[in-house]
Amino acid sequence: PESMKKLLLLIFSLFIFNVILAQNHALKITNSNTNKQVVIKQNNRIKIKTNAGQKLKGHFSVVDTNTIIIDDIHIDLEDINELKRISLLVSVLAPVLFFSVGVVPTYASVIIGISAEPIALLALVPAAAMLYIAINPSSLSKKYKIDKGWTLEIIALPTQ
Repeated sequence: PESMKKLLLLIFSLFIFNVILAQNHALKITNSNTNKQVVIKQNNRIKIKTNAGQKLKGHFSVVDTNTIIIDDIHIDLEDINELKRISLLVSVLAPVLFFSVGVVPTYASVIIGISAEPIALLALVPAAAMLYIAINPSSLSKKYKIDKGWTLEIIALPTQ
């Protein structure tokens, strides 16, 4: 019984020690002109463009204070030119919503434009915009460009 108590105490202590030391990391994006800050937690989806023109999209993880990883590719924060957060809501609902809203006016304007009123073809313009958003839903997200005064840093979030 005494050794069992020691074992349980050891396991409990290791668990508490692990919880205390475990920290969640995040990307903090700060605008130097307005002091506005945005925090994106680790494992969220982001889309980045590097200084070399490479585009990456996916869940990011923090490697160290200067490096993140997306799809097994290490990226230094200094190499990032622009960054977008891709929310789950936008990436799932936007294609469905904008596709369904864009397809109906497209078909209707083509049918009416060909058969009766050519002016109905003007409805293709907003319908095309809806279909573009359905194909590229990340276009709804705000883009943080380094050359527009945004800076990136990795921060440690307290555990909850």
